[in-house]
Amino acid sequence: MSLITRREGRQLYDPRMPAPARLNFPDWMEGRLRDAFGADLEKAMNALNEQAPIDLRANLLKCKDPGDLILALDKDGYFARPPPSRPSACG
Repeated sequence: MSLITRREGRQLYDPRMPAPARLNFPDWMEGRLRDAFGADLEKAMNALNEQAPIDLRANLLKCKDPGDLILALDKDGYFARPPPSRPSACG
C-alpha cells in the first residue's frame, strides 16, 4: 500500500478505514469509481495515487542535442534518460 505513513511509531493506515479515506478519493465518488473499476477499485486507486513519470521533449531548434538537456538535468539532480522510441525526448 503506497499510502502507509508512520508518525511517532504509529501506522496511519488501518485496513478498517472506509475506502475513500484508505484509498484517497472523495466520498461522493465512491459509487462511480466502484461502477468503473469494480473489484479492481483498490488496485486502480493505488495506481492513481502513485507519482506519474515525467516526459520532456527537447525543442531541437534551441537544443540541438537532447544529450545536452539530459546532462543539464543530471547536473541539477534530475536523472533522465532518452526513451528508445523518441530520441528527442527524455524521461
